[in-house]
Amino acid sequence: MSLTEFLTEVFCLVDDILIDLKHDLRESGDPLRSRGPSPTVSDSVVLTCELAGEFLGRDTDKGLFQYFRRHHQNLFPKLGEVCRTTLTRQAANLWSVKHMLRRRLLRRLWKRHRGEVNAVAPHLSITDSFPMPICRLMRSSYCQLFEEEAAFGHNETNDQTMYGFRGHVEIAWPGAVVNTAIAPANEHDTAVAPEVLEGGPRRGDPQDASRTVLGDKAYQSKRLDAELSELIQLEAPSRSEDEKWPRSLVQIRRRVETVISQLCERFNAKRVWARDRWHLTVRWIRKLCSHTMAMLLCYRHGHPPLQFAELID
Repeated sequence: MSLTEFLTEVFCLVDDILIDLKHDLRESGDPLRSRGPSPTVSDSVVLTCELAGEFLGRDTDKGLFQYFRRHHQNLFPKLGEVCRTTLTRQAANLWSVKHMLRRRLLRRLWKRHRGEVNAVAPHLSITDSFPMPICRLMRSSYCQLFEEEAAFGHNETNDQTMYGFRGHVEIAWPGAVVNTAIAPANEHDTAVAPEVLEGGPRRGDPQDASRTVLGDKAYQSKRLDAELSELIQLEAPSRSEDEKWPRSLVQIRRRVETVISQLCERFNAKRVWARDRWHLTVRWIRKLCSHTMAMLLCYRHGHPPLQFAELID
């Protein structure tokens, strides 16, 4: 489909979910906005610009809204009536809405495609982590960003020391990101695994409470097995050469590397364009929501679940 058709479909999807979400919040007595005038630019338009912009590689707030005001104001005319800072502030304040939006996108994936060959399987997931440096190593001695949170760690991509965070993800087969965490770079994968595997959108969803999680050799730990819930069965390959995984299981576990590659290359997840933890979390949720949306659109149009390049001609 063309870029205009893609933006239109993203808007319809977001607006449809947002109408249901606002109705549920209103009925629960916790409306999205309890007072004050409605924003000039609707929340659906702002969220559409964010999710579609991330998919198109526009990951900075300034570049994202400048792009849509310059090239797609015919689709969203209200963008020209407010300044960029107003749009950025409105988008940041919708962080909880984006979190709930991603949960509903995941539920649509689980419900709509159950039983298909490439269906999302909540009972089988894979976990891994990747480095998120906040600056070059030579600048780390005088870097003032995240002074109390960032740490030195190992970057396996270039086999060097780096300063920053590590992004931890859990994906449900064949590639839907379900749980995440951002931890200091010096924390081991086994220390963060309980937070990742026990939390996130899965909480409160009884249909996928019990599952098998595949990890690499770093997740081989008896202490971790004791900390996890009985409903979570963590499988990690043994360090012994005599107990290797079958080739088919290794190929399944490598799917998490494909998803991490998409997050780092298409969605620029390694770039920390933030000065505090709150803004970093807001940007992280936006990227995950965009990835989930793209996966749902691939299913709708009959493409393989992670072939995002096939969505736009």
